[in-house]
Amino acid sequence: VTFRRQFQDDWSMAQLLKDIQTQSTEMLPFEHTGLQNIKSLDPSTKRACEFHTILLIQAPTDSKGSDNDNNNHKVHKSSDDFETIELESSKYYPHALVFECTPNSKGVTINAMFDSSLINSQQMRRMVLHFANILHQVATNVPDTEIKDLDFMSSADQRDLEIWNSSIPAEERFCIHEKFHELVQVQPNFQCAYSTERGLTYQELDQLSASLA
Repeated sequence: VTFRRQFQDDWSMAQLLKDIQTQSTEMLPFEHTGLQNIKSLDPSTKRACEFHTILLIQAPTDSKGSDNDNNNHKVHKSSDDFETIELESSKYYPHALVFECTPNSKGVTINAMFDSSLINSQQMRRMVLHFANILHQVATNVPDTEIKDLDFMSSADQRDLEIWNSSIPAEERFCIHEKFHELVQVQPNFQCAYSTERGLTYQELDQLSASLA
């Protein structure tokens, strides 16, 4: 069956998890209804069944898993971050993204199977790290922690931001109209503004603004 859960950002983690558990329990009598039958109920249920992502929660296991498993994205908790990733992809999955979570004695193994024609490897890696980061906080924070207090930035994101901002450009002092005039000289015929009715080049906009000055 399809699953939808709306929540407020001031909910505690305990409240959210209890709410999800209650909804899951209430859905048990309908778990064998089948998507085809759910789709036929009304237009809203049909739209709900047109999902492109799946979250699978497998039964807990204490095994370490085999290197020959057909998993596409494995993330294990290391000492500082979720960094150990084996990445493969395929263009033939029936869904754009499938997240499979398997609890074990060391934590949770996350397998992300994805359509590489829709999601590139770098983007997929970042999505898995985001998911693992949130999952780790849900598992380790106190139950009263509110959703809005979760840190949605992984340490990998933090490192990327530090690298991107490691070199600060030199300060420039100018007025916006001066910079615009420079662009008029460099690319007078490039489109500067556009609407459904018409477009303006840099030169045309410059001439119109000059006539109003």
